[in-house]
Amino acid sequence: MTTPIIQALSSNIIHIRSKETNYNNLNSDFNVTLKNAIEISENQEAHINIISAEIPYSFYNISSDLENNVLFFDNTNILTFTNQDYNITELIDFINADTNFNTLFTTTYNTQKNKITFTNKDTINPHTINFSLSNINKVIGWEEDQSDIVISASGNTESVNVCNLATVHSIMVRSNLSDALCQSSRNGNSTILQKISIDMNSGFLIYLNNSDFRTTSIISATTIDFISIILTNQDDKVLNLNGVNFELTLLVEIFPIDNSPVTRRLLTVEKDIGATPTQQNLLQAPQPRLENIDNTHPIEGVSEVEHKGDRIVLDQLLERMSK
Repeated sequence: MTTPIIQALSSNIIHIRSKETNYNNLNSDFNVTLKNAIEISENQEAHINIISAEIPYSFYNISSDLENNVLFFDNTNILTFTNQDYNITELIDFINADTNFNTLFTTTYNTQKNKITFTNKDTINPHTINFSLSNINKVIGWEEDQSDIVISASGNTESVNVCNLATVHSIMVRSNLSDALCQSSRNGNSTILQKISIDMNSGFLIYLNNSDFRTTSIISATTIDFISIILTNQDDKVLNLNGVNFELTLLVEIFPIDNSPVTRRLLTVEKDIGATPTQQNLLQAPQPRLENIDNTHPIEGVSEVEHKGDRIVLDQLLERMSK
């Protein structure tokens, strides 16, 4: 006797264009109401994936939106960086062009070490860089929680780390459709629906690429008719795309709820190798006999029956992939 792996009862593709949505302040934070709601019956669940994304690299690496554009000195003086993209030369030039800061300090950059040095021009009095009040610390090579540094007369201080202008290296797509089972080391369980790595330079399009692990959100709501999307960086700051629109495509598949541990694990294996749940040639997994079930299998939390079932399907997957 065999039991088929669960097939999707229905599949829905949702194309979302940010310019056609209702957004809050920024077009990277929006809501959309579906004209045709997706109904989920009792004993069914929705599996949700982002299957494509085209996001412009139009956000700046230093900006008030990212909260990394302020440097305090001598307690009350503030050097505020203009929202824009900087390379290291432009960054040093901007610092040295500030009259108030340049009166007290000279800023130099060591190309070989990728570090910044602040030198106190005053030959009599010390002056302070207030890192404890600043938010650009990591960009210019100091710790995020760096304490203030007092630079003695004619003295200098070099950054403890290298400069880092790659301030956004991941895009987190957050949504009300997330099942909150995706965890981050920063916040634990979160509303992240998909993480997208940035492998393009500024000015190009960022795509959901093959190296990004696809996450599946599983929810059991009765209706999907409202979707919220927020694009943030890895530090939970909402990205400002500066008016340039983007697109996402979601796949929503409706499955019957089946709590059999073997069946659900087999479905996961099948999806991980790239097969579509609606294919007609889905694997047939033998139904294990239920006599003399024990829970003494050496893999913690897995019975002998579950282990054998997994092995059978894995063998069949390997056989199919080798053909």
